Amino acid sequence: MFQEFYGSFFQHPVMLWAIPLLYVGLRFRALSGLERPSFLAPYLKLVTVGTLLDATLTTESIIEWASVSPGLAQAIAIVFVILGDFRVLYLVLRLHGSPYQTGIAALAMSLVVPLLQGLLTQIFPEWFANVRHTFLVYELLFIALLVALLLRQRKLENEPGVQLARDVLVYALTYYCLWATADIIIVAGFDVGYLIRVIPNVLYYGVFVVFVDYRASVRPLGTRSLKATLVVSLIALLGLPLGCSRADGSPAPCGETRPVSTEAPRVAPESARIRLGDPKGEGREVTLAEVEKALGAGKKVETFDPYYSAHKAFWGWPASEFLAWAFPGQGEGGEVELRAVDGYEVRLSLSQLARDRAFFVYADAELPSWAPIGPRAADPGPLYLVWPGEKHTDLTTHPRPYSVVALRKVSEEKVRFGPPEGFAEGTPERRGEELFESRCIRCHAMNQVGGKVGPDLNVPRNILEYRAEADVVAYIRDPGAFRYGTMPSHPDLSEEDLSALTQFLRAMQKFKHDPGSKGAH
Repeated sequence: MFQEFYGSFFQHPVMLWAIPLLYVGLRFRALSGLERPSFLAPYLKLVTVGTLLDATLTTESIIEWASVSPGLAQAIAIVFVILGDFRVLYLVLRLHGSPYQTGIAALAMSLVVPLLQGLLTQIFPEWFANVRHTFLVYELLFIALLVALLLRQRKLENEPGVQLARDVLVYALTYYCLWATADIIIVAGFDVGYLIRVIPNVLYYGVFVVFVDYRASVRPLGTRSLKATLVVSLIALLGLPLGCSRADGSPAPCGETRPVSTEAPRVAPESARIRLGDPKGEGREVTLAEVEKALGAGKKVETFDPYYSAHKAFWGWPASEFLAWAFPGQGEGGEVELRAVDGYEVRLSLSQLARDRAFFVYADAELPSWAPIGPRAADPGPLYLVWPGEKHTDLTTHPRPYSVVALRKVSEEKVRFGPPEGFAEGTPERRGEELFESRCIRCHAMNQVGGKVGPDLNVPRNILEYRAEADVVAYIRDPGAFRYGTMPSHPDLSEEDLSALTQFLRAMQKFKHDPGSKGAH
């Protein structure tokens, strides 16, 4: 619940824009006419511009709209993180130093934490596979740097600007401690951590410029306020807030830790049976105990789970190992069809399952039994397909079928729709066909080939034969505006994409093939 709000456009960047924009519009002069450092006004203007760029360019919706590659998006985020640290360090050093020397020293200090973070990532790559661990370690390292600078300020009691520098360090320490607190709570499996992260975000983006200008213009914080802020920050760092909830959404008392097992649980012999069918229609049924005997007790996999809206840990087997055992001698190519207990079917390529390290999981590593999942509160067992880490959380490109009871290996032969020679390269029909195969075929069939969740879109009647094209386009973009169901919205599809899809559907009216009809041979 809270993570969904945290990732929304309202919280980032709209909420983070509000205070600096209002402040820039109202004033850039001292509140009380007291003397301030001459460099402060241009510094605050530059920081405001940088803050607005940061809050905009690192927004997920902007990244998707601009089709920014993951590598470039990550590079942009790292640059803004370093700049955010640089603004604090530069101001603190500049208050009692020359511009050139201050700039060099602040830049060097800004690189210390990311370089140390990068070194630790190389030494412990598996632990840092969880991006939340990366954030937490960075925050703790920078907290240590801020504390060291605060201690240094005690030696500069009589120099001008020392009180403002101390106030700025305490302010930065406050939002970094709150960030670390929130990430500790998130790693522990409590969704409320995302709500807590909103507070330091507003301090970092929205209030920093206001705070610096105000503290430079009026009476400084003073020793008591300094100590009080430090105490509150440390308490926040070490404590958990009231009103926590477990990762499965059930209430939990404050401070409760999750029972994360360190050893894989043994699978009971009476576990539900899994149907393994081969391309010839023959097959066999196996229990999870038989899988365990062949592949071992399984490995622990950590992931952000979009169904639970939380970081989760499971026990399971790598999909590539499971399928190699389930379908021996049938090669590594082609697709596998997964069928859930409710009839949901999805096809996935074996190459994608291997490349993105998918897992078939059989147990929750954090709870004694499965927590209900999905809109119908289903039992995810006996098998649930998950993708590790936080990169593959889009259910459109990386489906997560749960309650899987049957698997079938599908031929490597590519299904060809339309004319025998295929739609010509570069045509809207070809683009629409590619979109259908990447976005739609897992749920919808075309000529009886594809998923069974939604209706076949070509036989016995093509959808454009009984639905207006404008309605079809609107439904694809936002099906929830028409009716409640399981079909996801597709806000990322452009007008050109939607036009290509409808042209493909219209062209398919000439190429109907219905093997299930009474007249089919």
